Amino acid sequence: MKKIYLFFIVAFFSLAIGKLNAQEFANYNLYMQNGYLYNPAHTFDNMFSAYLNSHIQWVGFDGAPRVNTFGIHGPFSKNMGLGLNIVNKKHGIMNNFAGQLSYGYRAKFADDNYLTLGVGAGFINDKLNSADVTGITDLTDPALVNNVYDNTSVLVSAGLSYYFKGLEAQLVFPQLYERKILNTYMLGILSYDLMLSGGTWKLKPSVLVRGTKTTPYQFEGNLMGEWNNTIWLQAGYRSSNALIYSAGVSFNGFKLGYAYQMDNDVLGLASSGTHEIQLIYKFGDGLLDRKPTTTNLSGTVKNQLDGGPVIADVIFYDETGVEVLRTTSNDKGNYKADLPIGKTYKVEVNAPNFYSVNDIVAIGEEETNKTYDAILKPKTTSFIGITEPGNATVKLYDEKGTIVYTGKSDNDGNYQTALEPCKTYKLEVSVDGYVTKSETFTMPCDKMEFEKETDLEQYLILKGSVKNKATGELMPAKLTITNAAGEVTTSTVTGTVEEQLVEGKYTIQVSGKGFVTLKETVNLTKATAKDFFLDVRVTPLAADQSFELGQVNFETNKAIIKDSASYAVLDELVTVMTDNPELSVTISGHTDNVGDDAKNLKLSQDRADACKAYAVSKGISANRLIATGYGETIPLVPNDTAANKAKNRRVEFKIVE
Repeated sequence: MKKIYLFFIVAFFSLAIGKLNAQEFANYNLYMQNGYLYNPAHTFDNMFSAYLNSHIQWVGFDGAPRVNTFGIHGPFSKNMGLGLNIVNKKHGIMNNFAGQLSYGYRAKFADDNYLTLGVGAGFINDKLNSADVTGITDLTDPALVNNVYDNTSVLVSAGLSYYFKGLEAQLVFPQLYERKILNTYMLGILSYDLMLSGGTWKLKPSVLVRGTKTTPYQFEGNLMGEWNNTIWLQAGYRSSNALIYSAGVSFNGFKLGYAYQMDNDVLGLASSGTHEIQLIYKFGDGLLDRKPTTTNLSGTVKNQLDGGPVIADVIFYDETGVEVLRTTSNDKGNYKADLPIGKTYKVEVNAPNFYSVNDIVAIGEEETNKTYDAILKPKTTSFIGITEPGNATVKLYDEKGTIVYTGKSDNDGNYQTALEPCKTYKLEVSVDGYVTKSETFTMPCDKMEFEKETDLEQYLILKGSVKNKATGELMPAKLTITNAAGEVTTSTVTGTVEEQLVEGKYTIQVSGKGFVTLKETVNLTKATAKDFFLDVRVTPLAADQSFELGQVNFETNKAIIKDSASYAVLDELVTVMTDNPELSVTISGHTDNVGDDAKNLKLSQDRADACKAYAVSKGISANRLIATGYGETIPLVPNDTAANKAKNRRVEFKIVE
């Protein structure tokens, strides 16, 4: 009975060895931290690595697999690496021991783009552990002994890995040739390194597919998060309804990791899960690509306005504010700097006549090349001025009225200075014999230079005199000069008039103490200026003297002053009384003979009162004004025509005795 029992055990494991090699291969859980567990292409690495891995499956289940693995690998020349992998597996009464040498070759296309091929060759020994078969102490069957009990055969594996900017794709045949059989069992792994927070954090999602043509494919997904290349956590799911959790820490060249696999309900009833622990030690620099300690930082410094190059100082400080490196961009705006990787820096970019730039540059652990460009805003823009004529005095004021530039244009009228872009300035240009010109302008925000022309108008000299109409003597007077655009200038003369004016039509009001205000209209041109002489004869003020200032118009049958010309007449009355404070005036209102006499009398009184009220509103004392309405009783001319009636509808001003 015991021999029959032994026969079935041997037959079962013979089938397992011959037909189910795929299931015999360990399903490692820490392969993302140690790619060499599966793939001989990972023989090639930048540093030497030695590791121990212990995989204990289905703890608590009798006969469950136990796999212990030892390996060492690293580069030995520019493009090649060697490795050794030893695996001891015990499952049930079977014990497998395998040793394999591997060779890897890397074809490098760029620093972050390469293809690695690997192949492994060695042996595998299958041995029946009779001590684990209860009651069986004598194994004398030659077939049993020769075929199963202690059998050694050739083992070959192969794999490849393609890496491009953090993305890695692997295809592995871990048992390509084993026990004289070609085995199509394969693994496909796809992963991606995602750097966050300047390299402080790394996320690594991965997907694995394993299987053969004769067995169902198994899928697995994992997500690992790692902080500062020191601590990592990982969670995954395997399509056999297994959940996998792992964690690890790196210190002084060591990497220690642990994984726990929570199996499906059936296995979970018989076991307390699968455990795996792994210790890796990295030592020695790689012979091909020593792990970089600095990054090649480069960039360009440009002008914000036109995108042109700027020669600038580029200064880097560490997190404590200590200067680490200082460099200068060339005449094309380019600069380079080598900085230690895995750090965060404060960068300061300075150039004359530009505002400084202060920024933060974070360099991740994997960033061997990095670009940082700086855009500088100029403090000033070139202001180019042209005046006509030349040799003009030029002043520029800022928005606060402070002079920011004063100088002279040259003989051709050219001058130049620097002003801040986007700011508003006042320009004042003056030359003897020309009208001083003032204007405001805003410097453009998007130009390196701004050109402005200023044309000055030459003065024409208006000469004349103000004389007493009765005696011919010169009279002091105030001139109020209004041009066609309504711009007003005033000046005081002693009787002789000499004003600098440009070509144009002017209204000149002459007012002063002791005479009636009057107005003159002047059309001044270059042709007439030489021969033009303003001869003003003013009428002296005298008691009981009437004086004309112009027509005051009202709305029909109302005492409402009608138009601006009427207010201008009343303004002249105000001027006369202001210039002569001792003067009192009677305002007389008159109508034509149309309508009721009593109504006309009241209307004329109301209109005289309206004129008085306006003068009072302008500051004239009411005691100096007497408003009287005469109706139609004092006509100037007969009321026989419309024109004569219009003349009779009037307001007169008379000096009080």
